[in-house]
Amino acid sequence: MKLVREAQKFKEWLNKVNNAGDLRDDYCREISRLDWADKLPPKALRWLIMSGVGFCVDAAAGTHIGAAGGLALSAVDGLLLDKLIKGWRPNQFVEGPLREFLRPSQ
Repeated sequence: MKLVREAQKFKEWLNKVNNAGDLRDDYCREISRLDWADKLPPKALRWLIMSGVGFCVDAAAGTHIGAAGGLALSAVDGLLLDKLIKGWRPNQFVEGPLREFLRPSQ
């Protein structure tokens, strides 16, 4: 049942792709396309921005909490925000829940 629930976005994507086309080509094209987030300057610039925010908070607060916060923001940016900006792709289902479901039980 968990696999059925998690397959909803994948099913929606399957309904959107061109039925006359080759599903494999559509899948490869979708997972390899560049989003606007991929076209932004390198992640180093985003890291610099997040660290800068942390140092500004540090300067305003007068403690080293801002510097630690900046590092935490950088980690959130690299680990979570990046995935949110890029959005959902079909391989997130295929390589996640589907692969886990198909893995032989041990």
